[in-house]
Amino acid sequence: MKFNRFNTISYIVIFAVLILGVNFRIYNQSIFKLLVPLIIGGLGVYYYANNDISKYLKLGILVLFLGHNSNQYFFIVLTILLFNTKILLPFKTPVKYLYLMLGIGGLSFLLNQVIEINLYSFPFFLASFFLPVAFYSITQKYGNEIIKQEIVDFYIMIVFLLSISALYQYLFFGAIVDGLTGGTTSAHTLGFHLAVAFILYLCRLMTMNGIKDLTLYDWALGLSIIPIMYLSDSKYLMGNMIIGFFIIYMFYHTNKILKPFLIMISALLLFLSADIIRTANFTMSVKSDINISNIGLRFTDSAKYQLYEKTIKLPFNEPLVFLFGSGPGTFLSRAANSRAFDTMDKKTSTGGGSSVEVESKLPSFIPAHTSWVTKEYAVMYFGQDWFGTLLDFRSSLVSLFWEFGVIGFVFFILFFYKIIHLMNRAKRKFKFLKPDALFIQSFIVFYFLNAALAYYFEYPNTQILFWMFIGLYTNRELMSNLSK
Repeated sequence: MKFNRFNTISYIVIFAVLILGVNFRIYNQSIFKLLVPLIIGGLGVYYYANNDISKYLKLGILVLFLGHNSNQYFFIVLTILLFNTKILLPFKTPVKYLYLMLGIGGLSFLLNQVIEINLYSFPFFLASFFLPVAFYSITQKYGNEIIKQEIVDFYIMIVFLLSISALYQYLFFGAIVDGLTGGTTSAHTLGFHLAVAFILYLCRLMTMNGIKDLTLYDWALGLSIIPIMYLSDSKYLMGNMIIGFFIIYMFYHTNKILKPFLIMISALLLFLSADIIRTANFTMSVKSDINISNIGLRFTDSAKYQLYEKTIKLPFNEPLVFLFGSGPGTFLSRAANSRAFDTMDKKTSTGGGSSVEVESKLPSFIPAHTSWVTKEYAVMYFGQDWFGTLLDFRSSLVSLFWEFGVIGFVFFILFFYKIIHLMNRAKRKFKFLKPDALFIQSFIVFYFLNAALAYYFEYPNTQILFWMFIGLYTNRELMSNLSK
């Protein structure tokens, strides 16, 4: 772990921010909201002007822990303005599938203008989903093994400081369910970063000769993550992390005939069990009255189950939507729901049984709009289960399927399939890359499992990290060596 001046200052600053976040929720203070974008912008321009990609990416890591999504969106826009056309990659595998998906989205958008005028839907979806992909382009184009290791080490240390901050919060302030944040904006942000760091930690162990190689830092990191994830009530993230790692690990240690079968069954069982338990509000406590037979009934009566049923019937009910989609930003994605304040429930829970009114934060000239497909197939469920609030249906994958259709969705899946295939080739050709392959493949599966249950493909604080790591682990230097 390198403690150069930049890293040391960064660690001190971010730890101070996290502790202040625990004590004073500093990210809600006006001065913090004003200063952070100014500092981010100034440092970003400086590092870009000096062609210091490593420090620019480290700044991107720091932004993930600096308050609300507005700071992350600011950094995304800044990155696109600075790098502009440099973020464009050639039309070839695997990125060509993202271009094709974008093309299908554009076609779907145009086709659906015939049914109703909804000009804001595609731009909103571009901002929430596609713009963070710029970090894949940058790291894939400019990354190398040295930069990758610097970024990974830097990230793990930041998460270690986050775990200390979370432990401090728990010991001195206690924490209600979803209240242990470690100084970030939510318990799920804490849980997500702990999970990613733990997958990295497991892969790091593969490079060691034995337990004697573990440092005090390694022991502290490895032993702190799981307990803190449990205390923060991030149990579904913990489950996705373990099963995601397990699924990919089978690529290395099971019979070739059994691999596809075991992987598919494991993924299916995880998705169904996690979603049934969450939808049924099943409390994992020995003190609770656990009625197993009631879980299935509560799930099948839920709005989520009925939406899944409608998704299965989509080819018969709406064949054109099934093929080409209803258009990006039109069906229960975060981009779509941000404008649906004419129909969605305006209250959201604040914990402890209380709720607050949610107001649209969009400019007044952007009108409220609920698309025709949402009115036809989902509006009747608003106010139920996970459909409760203005921004809150939680499945990026279901939304993507409806908005892009089966054609666009297949292109999306093909991109990640090619990434996984490339990493399989890498670890076969270069044995020392086996831990890297295991990490990035596990990370993709873990991320997809989360995206089945939440907005992970539209959260900027997870998107930046996700695309950055995919680019770093499949950088141009590695791809060039694979082709030799």
